Amino acid sequence: TARLGISAEGSRTTLRLGGYATSREYLTDEIGDEDISGVSLVATRRLAVNFSVDGQATYADRERGETSYFTGSVQPATHTYETDVTLRANRDLGPRLVLSAETGYFNNSGTSDYDGWWLGLRGRWYPKLGPEGRTDTPRWMRELAVWAQDGREPKDCVAGVLESRLI
Repeated sequence: TARLGISAEGSRTTLRLGGYATSREYLTDEIGDEDISGVSLVATRRLAVNFSVDGQATYADRERGETSYFTGSVQPATHTYETDVTLRANRDLGPRLVLSAETGYFNNSGTSDYDGWWLGLRGRWYPKLGPEGRTDTPRWMRELAVWAQDGREPKDCVAGVLESRLI
């Protein structure tokens, strides 16, 4: 993976330009190798203390070799080109809550062609962080290295997890 980026920051405006190239070669022939390269341009303008607008344009070129891992039958190699343009208005409703309205256009061409517009309204909540992370997360959960859930009822979960252990 290679990444390159440059950014410029003013008192109320930030511009970022970035590019990347990723190559994944899988050990098994069941998953097709991938080559992905792309570029993005992001602009943010703060219009008031609690209001900002963002614009983003991205382009990605994706190639993948034939794959049989997920379906059992061989899926042909693919080569697609993705273009995405997004405009977003953000309103800070408090120190940890942001309301965003966004619209965008996505185009996928190449092996599979589709495109579409969207309009969305989102609420983002940012948890309060202390010196050890989220203050609303119990200590045991922050210190637990691994936990699992297998979709069974809670009373059956422990037995199901023990049955599926790899050790």
